Amino acid sequence: MDDKTAQVTPLEITTKLIQAAQARGAQLRTGVAVKGVTTTPLPDKTKKITSIQLEDDTTIPCDILVLAMGPWTTVAASDWLNVTIPMNGIKSTSITYPATSATAPIALQHPYALFCEEDKHGCHLEVYPRPNGEVYLCGLGGSDVVTAPRLRSGGDCARPEHVKADPARVKAARDSFGKMTTYVHDIEPASQACMRPCTPDGLPVIGAVPTYEGVYVSAGHNCWGILWGPVTGLAMSELILEGTSKCVDLNAFWPGRFMESVGNRGRKKNENDVGEQW
Repeated sequence: MDDKTAQVTPLEITTKLIQAAQARGAQLRTGVAVKGVTTTPLPDKTKKITSIQLEDDTTIPCDILVLAMGPWTTVAASDWLNVTIPMNGIKSTSITYPATSATAPIALQHPYALFCEEDKHGCHLEVYPRPNGEVYLCGLGGSDVVTAPRLRSGGDCARPEHVKADPARVKAARDSFGKMTTYVHDIEPASQACMRPCTPDGLPVIGAVPTYEGVYVSAGHNCWGILWGPVTGLAMSELILEGTSKCVDLNAFWPGRFMESVGNRGRKKNENDVGEQW
């Protein structure tokens, strides 16, 4: 690629961000899920977060909780907090062709994204050659809208590891792409699926949760999670540590927009809102 172009892959950026956080003292726990939270009532009828409970019955004290769980945020908000954060998961299949001696030189020589119109296989392929010689394809069509009942315990998409590729869409993509190039006819691609979190109004949910102290949401970025993730992280850190987001105006993304009978809370000067309102 030229020196003005960059490409980010999900595994790469996620791994690097986790490693950077761990280098600064963060801890990563995997293999056990959170099953609930503990709160304490406050005099103003709000509640303060005090701990989370894991499925192995471990309790982790905390005074700040951020729900950044993709579409599963809707379930956590409802079950743990009795708060409405409407969100569906859009399950979409994608494939990745590995770098080979035949394909890698072409991918590196012509690192251009290709956006195709819908074809007879129901695909509208997006083709992304990667700097390591792989070729990633999405836009396979046939996306599945996954609602809250399927995201809950016992549902077919209750955990991220349950989100599997659709074999029919993999075949459709291979048939479509096979009409464009002969280089991949004998190559078996890796297949995977993602779950894009989508809200009813199409905007992400970023900010403090009304009626709670120390509880925040950062989810609902649809397919722009990688692009928006870093600035969302910065905005959330400013909001939590300084009381207001300086880099982004978060008013349009306020979690309370989905909750009935919720008014903004915050400091006032006479009758005017001052600073971050939540």
